[in-house]
Amino acid sequence: MHFVEDSSKMLTWNARVRVALRTARALEYHEVCLPSVIHRNLKSTNILLDEELNPHLSDCGLAAALTPNTEREVATQLVGSFGYIAHEFALSGIYTVKSDVYSFGVVMLELLTVRKPLESSRPRSEQSLVRWATPQLQDIDSLAKMVDYTLINDSLNEHLMFQDCSFFVKLTSLLIIYDFTAL
Repeated sequence: MHFVEDSSKMLTWNARVRVALRTARALEYHEVCLPSVIHRNLKSTNILLDEELNPHLSDCGLAAALTPNTEREVATQLVGSFGYIAHEFALSGIYTVKSDVYSFGVVMLELLTVRKPLESSRPRSEQSLVRWATPQLQDIDSLAKMVDYTLINDSLNEHLMFQDCSFFVKLTSLLIIYDFTAL
């Protein structure tokens, strides 16, 4: 997604939505299986796409199985990738299923904007994707400058795509919101 030089190989809007939906289903499965699993390193580079653009979660080596009566795990060391680590974990050292939800929200921001979670080459106020995007997620007028321009140019029905994007943005903002109750 980030390293494609040929714009003809960029994901279409429908493909991006499909990737997001199927990745969400995979994360849901991790939560409902017994024992539940926290991935702990969900990021765009760990979502592999096959020829039909079906996502497959990889790098589950950091995943932690939870015992049936627990909802969280205390980490003894920093696990995960910068830019994807939930605030709750950074402050408490406790991973929960919500930690993966936050990471998934960052992936959704990447799908929407085609920006990396951390980019040191940008101005300081824009280096963190989440920090840059959060105020704009609340402002519908900012949507046009957030969205990957190839989506707008490629869309057959710009109005319909804008409505889909609006829903996508609202959902994303719920995923990356800072949750004090998780501590």
